[in-house]
Amino acid sequence: MSARQRKVTYNVNQVLALAIAAYDLQGQRISKRGDFCERSQTYLSEGNRELVFSALNGQKLPGADASDLADRVTEVRGIIERRVMMNLLSGRHTTTFHGSIHELLQSETCQASDLGILVWAPKVAADIVAADAKNELLSSLGLSSSHIGTIGKRVSLKFTTVSQRYIREYNNYSYQGTDEAGNMVSFFFKKPIPEGSTLTARVKAHDTDGRLAGAKVTKLHFVKIAREAA
Repeated sequence: MSARQRKVTYNVNQVLALAIAAYDLQGQRISKRGDFCERSQTYLSEGNRELVFSALNGQKLPGADASDLADRVTEVRGIIERRVMMNLLSGRHTTTFHGSIHELLQSETCQASDLGILVWAPKVAADIVAADAKNELLSSLGLSSSHIGTIGKRVSLKFTTVSQRYIREYNNYSYQGTDEAGNMVSFFFKKPIPEGSTLTARVKAHDTDGRLAGAKVTKLHFVKIAREAA
């Protein structure tokens, strides 16, 4: 990036609006130049940052004139600002990356070197909304969840995923979900599980989750897919 580019400043609201338009154009994801696009089966000549930078310099960006874009800018700003404030009030940690986005959103202008951070704002906001929805669902399930099976004995259940996260150090997925009666279960598994599959497993422990008002959670191990959902 040239010295001249570093000195140029842009309106943060305008950058955020273009970041949202680029996020939509890329299929609700953040892409980099050279990434392979499954939809077009080609390698991208422009990632989100390049799309925003080109639009700031006169190139048309599809979706940048959408009628609801100003409202979405306000929404994304509000979601990120509320999360950072809630973290501050509750003593929770805000990541350096999220803090950097929040700091830029408090400014009126930014530099070209900040575009690579600001283009992430729409995804960060979407991830916060998704995480809040998941936590709300887990909390509501926790009110009615009961322990299943007997410790050390095998169980069979139709599994519905609530949370799935790959943990690199274990080379496994961490799952939280429910059986057909809405009882919460958790376990590790080596690969993605098709939604609605029937599992067999052995009951490892009957636990309570203090983060979910003492929700009863059955921990499983030796999990196998007995029948994959169609």
